[in-house]
Amino acid sequence: MMWQFRFVIFCLVLTASSLSLSLPLSSPSEDSRYDEYSSSVCEVEKALPSMSSGGLVFFLHIPKTGGTTIRRNLERIERIDYIFAKNFSMYHDTASQVEETILHGRENNTILFYEIHATTAPSFFRLRKRLRRWRETAAQNQVPVFFFSLVREPVSYSFSHFNFFHLQKRNPSFERCNATEHDFIRKSVFNPQCQFLYKGEPSMRVQKNKNLQNNNITVHEQNCDMIQKEIIEQMDWVGTTAKLTNETLPLLSKLLDLPTSFTFENFRKIFLC
Repeated sequence: MMWQFRFVIFCLVLTASSLSLSLPLSSPSEDSRYDEYSSSVCEVEKALPSMSSGGLVFFLHIPKTGGTTIRRNLERIERIDYIFAKNFSMYHDTASQVEETILHGRENNTILFYEIHATTAPSFFRLRKRLRRWRETAAQNQVPVFFFSLVREPVSYSFSHFNFFHLQKRNPSFERCNATEHDFIRKSVFNPQCQFLYKGEPSMRVQKNKNLQNNNITVHEQNCDMIQKEIIEQMDWVGTTAKLTNETLPLLSKLLDLPTSFTFENFRKIFLC
């Protein structure tokens, strides 16, 4: 019997919206806001592909959604050949391995797990035609593939993005700020998840002075509508950060046929907030 799963995407996450100026600088629990968005969740019944003879898993990793937990756990699995395309150079040097996989499959029943992330890696918008071709070529050659991503509740994402990129010293490309409401509003990015998917992380580093009206809006509603449509069409699964442990990790365990004794170590406390 094929294992069934729900295709999930928060429709509101990729809809252009602005932040209230009265938000406090502490993010309430994501779980407590989950029901608020559940009425806009799109669900489709699908069946997981069999990876018993190997295949390709493509992971579109939006920063600050929990992807580090996935990578840190799965890259140590012997059967998984994990590639972390963290910039354009890495993507350029490794995309040929995806091409080889979708044409000829994998040797020794291994799985190519290919993660596209941030910095200078190409955006989902730039990749969308290639991703479609990868899927079509794999289908023609009967190579199992599974494409997935994660999205995060918008308010929680904005706080996490500000904390990670503007308060911590590990990101010299972003302006250092104080943990104040003023700086949060000044440096917050309009609909950051949509902007990342449409323009990539470099567009989030160069932010204009917000004294001019609406100059912080670098993506528009029609851009986000298009991105949402493409995500729904191309991804087999779009999970949520709030339900990472209860939905996406069990799904990956089933897909990758991980041992029942395998448990995911949680890296979210270190890298996510």
